[in-house]
Amino acid sequence: MPDAQLALFDLDNTLCDRQHAFDAWLAEFSGRHRLTESEMGWLQLIDHDGARPRSEFFAMVRDRLNLGTPVPELIAGYYDIYLANYACYAGVLDSLRSLKHAGWTVAVVTNGSGVQERKIWLTGLGDVLDGWSVSDAVGWRKPAVGIFSDAARNCRVELAGWMTGDGPDTDIAGGKNAGLRTIWVSRGRQWSEDSYQPDVVAADALAGIDRLMRSP
Repeated sequence: MPDAQLALFDLDNTLCDRQHAFDAWLAEFSGRHRLTESEMGWLQLIDHDGARPRSEFFAMVRDRLNLGTPVPELIAGYYDIYLANYACYAGVLDSLRSLKHAGWTVAVVTNGSGVQERKIWLTGLGDVLDGWSVSDAVGWRKPAVGIFSDAARNCRVELAGWMTGDGPDTDIAGGKNAGLRTIWVSRGRQWSEDSYQPDVVAADALAGIDRLMRSP
């Protein structure tokens, strides 16, 4: 058994394919509004890989495209398509079950609104995880140590173990701040930070989970 059995995970683009869901919305929205390639590229850019709050994102979209639709309606329409296309990466649920069977406590630490918890239940993660912490609900955002502590507390374990995620400044820096070992999900990217490094680089969450299963 590993000496540190808490495994924390990021949600979007780590356990779940957030990019696919966003791209599905983008294709529908762009077709409906007859957007140019340049405008579509701008939407991808200002999305900031999901880090920009949706209220801010759609305020920018509304102004740039001169839309008459109120921001709340744009957000609601976005989630209708986005959530219908949101799912875990193939194999993730089974791999997490195997990790739990091996003695690990498994939780999610994610920045975002209450929609994040809807995603957890929608994808089936709610039936697998031991707990989770969502930033808007707890008042801390990654990389703040408080959100990691909250997840451990929800699982009734000590904050000691691993953090796995695709965000250098949120997941890896945050995990290190919390005293955790870290696995960076690279998604085909190169590590570019000089001041800190992940303990492990994995191509995706499945590779990261496999590394945890082999932890001494």
